This record gives sequence, structure tokens and C-alpha cells, in this order.
Amino acid sequence: MPLSDSFAMACDAAASIAAKCTGSFLDRVTSASTGSRSLVDISLSQVAEHGEVAFSFERIWYAAFSNLDNLEASFVDEVVVSRLSGQSDEWPDIPRRTIKVFDGMPDLVYFHLRGPVELVVIAAIVSVLKA
Repeated sequence: MPLSDSFAMACDAAASIAAKCTGSFLDRVTSASTGSRSLVDISLSQVAEHGEVAFSFERIWYAAFSNLDNLEASFVDEVVVSRLSGQSDEWPDIPRRTIKVFDGMPDLVYFHLRGPVELVVIAAIVSVLKA
């Protein structure tokens, strides 16, 4: 299976789980960067049908977190995950304003969590772990 197909499948799987996250609670956000490796992990609890879910992102292109002081048991209003084609600049507003599309750019994943805490992550790798 080509890499782009597996990336598309990972994005689709993450989007499917994200659609069930409304009404869940944000438990933890961790971010790390060491040398050429960058990571963001976002853990949610009380997700419909899954209980606990962790979204893990690597090769971060952009990350923004707001109102993290309210993180403890923060209610989730909505989570959106979508694939951003590296060959198109028809992206949602936030990615379009923060990343310039260039020739040879890889496809990326866009994650946006809305609630009292707002999180945006744009990355080259996504995986989701369910408890």
C-alpha cells in the first residue's frame, strides 16, 4: 500500500473517531520536541463508544493551544480532523493562514478541538489509540 494511502486511511480513522468526541472531556495535552522529532499528544475521556481516546501527532508543522489553565476536565464542544492536500490551497481558514503551500509539500492532517480550551495541530503523522 502506498504511503499516501495509509496516511489517508489514518486521517479517515482519526476523523471518524473525532466525530464522536463531542461531549467528551479533555484530560491531557503534551508536547515535546527533541532534535528533528516533534510530538503532540491529546487525551480525551468519556468519548462515545470508546471511553478514552488519545490522538498522537508527529512531525508538527503548527500547534496552538489557548486557555490551557482550564484544561482539567475541560468539556469538548467539537473535534474536527481533516486531511490537507499538499497539492491544494483549498484548506480551512486556520491552516490557510498559518502554512504556505509549496510544490512538493506533503499531505498533512488538521486537528481542531473547540471548547473552553482550544487546540489546533497540523502534522504529517497522526495515530489514534482507543482504550
